[in-house]
Amino acid sequence: MPYPIPEGEDIYVELKEKHFSYEMKTFESYTDFYGISFIVTGSRKFITPSMIAQIHSGDVGFTTKYTPHRAAALSDAPYCRYLVKFKDSAVSHLLQEMHLSCLDELLPYPVYHLKEADQAYIQGLFSQMLFEYTKKEKYYQPMLSQLLHQIILYTARSCLKEYPADLMLHQVSGVILDAIYYIDTHYDQNLSLKKVSSQFGFSESHFSRLFKKETGITYSAYFQSVKLSRAAELLLHSQKNIEEIAEITGFSDASYLCHVFKEKYGQNPNKYRKRSTDSPTPT
Repeated sequence: MPYPIPEGEDIYVELKEKHFSYEMKTFESYTDFYGISFIVTGSRKFITPSMIAQIHSGDVGFTTKYTPHRAAALSDAPYCRYLVKFKDSAVSHLLQEMHLSCLDELLPYPVYHLKEADQAYIQGLFSQMLFEYTKKEKYYQPMLSQLLHQIILYTARSCLKEYPADLMLHQVSGVILDAIYYIDTHYDQNLSLKKVSSQFGFSESHFSRLFKKETGITYSAYFQSVKLSRAAELLLHSQKNIEEIAEITGFSDASYLCHVFKEKYGQNPNKYRKRSTDSPTPT
């Protein structure tokens, strides 16, 4: 269960580093506050009923109220992030100025990918918020509110419009969300359709139809995309060779990994790894 905002405060700020393998045990929902975060290092898979998104260093995450969400490890890099929790009162003036009824109208998605040129500025705002919150000097809560408004507006204005690794959903049911999380955290196992459908008490045919209906893609396509995403992260953030990465991600051999990787990313794994030295954000 999410920790509440301390009594008497409208905004709470923290900076935490967690082991890369840290996982949320269950889906959680904020009930009386929002959350906005900035990823300093590491990568996660962020799962909600409306979107499955990859969140990397330099990205902003937004968690609205009453939305179940869960995150799983996507890389072996240490996971470090700023987190700001805030109540409606902290953004009420902003919403009035913009003639919005709720913050979801301005930030409708759970993950926002920023251009590299914008990332340092956003991180600086989060850092200033942590400084103000830690010192708790006179007027610190209004100062925090002003900085929060800047983060929200800058994120909404500067985010990239498309990111190919994200998957938009249409209010997926709880059982399929659990299945997605299971796939994401057991991708290195031989997860046949039979095994996963049995894990959640369905026949293969029924689970296959339900998964395609709610996610828009087949089980096999999603499972392969998970493995490819993990392979891409290993290429960017490890020195493992292609054979080792193929074994870790559950591909039959390096040749097949290279073939399907090029189909998705438009280049073979070695070129993808080489290009990463010039472009830290995978595409």
